[in-house]
Amino acid sequence: MDGRPRARSSAGMEPIVYRGMTQAELDSAYDNQRHVPDAAEWIAEYGRRSRAARARLAPVGPLAYGPGARQALELYLPARLPAPVHVFLHGGAWRALSREEAAWHAEGVVSQGVAFAAVGFDLSTEVRLAEMVRQARAAVAWLFRHVAAYGGDPARMTIGGHSSGAHMAAMAVRDDWQGAAGLPQDVLKGAYLLSGLYELEPVRLCYRNALLGLDPAEAAALSPILGRPACPVAVGVAERETPEFRRQCFALAAEWGARLVFDAPGRHHYDVACDMGDPATVAGAALSRVLAW
Repeated sequence: MDGRPRARSSAGMEPIVYRGMTQAELDSAYDNQRHVPDAAEWIAEYGRRSRAARARLAPVGPLAYGPGARQALELYLPARLPAPVHVFLHGGAWRALSREEAAWHAEGVVSQGVAFAAVGFDLSTEVRLAEMVRQARAAVAWLFRHVAAYGGDPARMTIGGHSSGAHMAAMAVRDDWQGAAGLPQDVLKGAYLLSGLYELEPVRLCYRNALLGLDPAEAAALSPILGRPACPVAVGVAERETPEFRRQCFALAAEWGARLVFDAPGRHHYDVACDMGDPATVAGAALSRVLAW
């Protein structure tokens, strides 16, 4: 079934909005916090862990890649240089969090001898989603041209993201922008996409669009699944995600021919992010493999 509205056959019932769901059901399917009662505590934990990591690792930066205050990144460097670089785009439903709150992901990456670039960008409370994607791509371009001055190897760059950050990372590896930006097609050697959204038509039709304001053309243009990847990808999802998040992740993996697909047992949308720095977990082991691509 496509995403066009359908009426239920039983009189008096709510109309179908998308894939057999009513408006209330669709809104619920894309509302992560509704399904994780302690979501706010997990989000607060991201901040606590990041403050501790920043104190221990002392990042370089902020380094501006664009004119706005949020258009900057921080580099966390391993002891041995030059080092490969992993670019990270934070989550937050496109409307919250920051590069500072992504710092705790750096420790697991740096411990594997890889530099970690925590990228900031304007949020959907300030700009449209297309501009957020443009900024993510601009950060990749800046790193390719400048990271060598800080000890990073621009020939060995990967990218990753969680939740809405995974959507933006997927847009950064679509194959439709690199040439126009003066970059090699394989500027990114691999992508790690964890619990993201890759088809935005249902996002346009649910409560999230009150802030994003997507029209049908924008939803299509900003849906990674409607393009092709310029590099190998790893696509993963938490076992306890909503069925729609799981459907989207496995659909992208199939459409893009993902090199690696993983399913994190027992995890939900928020605690799965904690596994990225731990190679003993399913999600952490997957990231280790991507860092070596």
